[in-house]
Amino acid sequence: MNGKPANFSDAVSEGDVILVEKGKDGQSPAPCLADLVELPAALPVEIDGKAYRLPPLIQINGVVASAKVTLNDRDQVLWQPPDTVALAFRAAGLPLAPQRFSYTVNQTERVHSVWPTFLINGQAAESGAAIHPGDKIRLVAPAIPSIGEVIGFRNSDVEPIEVLFNGVTCSVPTRRYTLTLNDSPADLDGPAPDGSIVEFILAPETQPTLADVLLAAEFNPADVPAAGGITVVVNGKVAEYTACVKNGDKIDIVSRKSQ
Repeated sequence: MNGKPANFSDAVSEGDVILVEKGKDGQSPAPCLADLVELPAALPVEIDGKAYRLPPLIQINGVVASAKVTLNDRDQVLWQPPDTVALAFRAAGLPLAPQRFSYTVNQTERVHSVWPTFLINGQAAESGAAIHPGDKIRLVAPAIPSIGEVIGFRNSDVEPIEVLFNGVTCSVPTRRYTLTLNDSPADLDGPAPDGSIVEFILAPETQPTLADVLLAAEFNPADVPAAGGITVVVNGKVAEYTACVKNGDKIDIVSRKSQ
């Protein structure tokens, strides 16, 4: 058109001169994607402090390719703009993979994988978040997982009941466990560094007793002066430490005066 190569999608104006050349015998056309489609311009972004101009992602017959690759008859072509965090990293040639943490849990080797998170212009984002020209993207390395995340057990999994102890709500577990990290007592919410050895033993479910309530409330009867004493009252009735309690019970500790 007007003496220059043109595409079918080019706009035509009044007075343009269009010349159509017939194909030559014995020669097959060799178009590329750039000849057939007007691809969007490269997307300017910053990734971890480095500037990139990200071209569209192109696949020909399932293989990564460029817009200049010659197309053959019946080729299957897919292209998409790098308009999400994950696609931007792919277009920039930056691999994304979860960080792997290795552990020994109850004498069994275990691997725990954690995916990184991201910041877009300082705001937290997931890998599927949309990006725009000029965005600043940063990869945030995964935090060390907690012991509970590694073993797949949470504090809520102890299936607690709730009682009212001296007027304050108290959660009492129906299942107890022992947990060590590298041979030291540990908490489920504590960090589990890579290479740690975890031992976890979960006791069978039981009906909590008054003694369990005192333990959960961190109440120690030995702290009561010997000259006096205490009486434990459950729902208005005196009870022994071995008495079972249930969800919603009201428990009070009453001090006895010395005679």
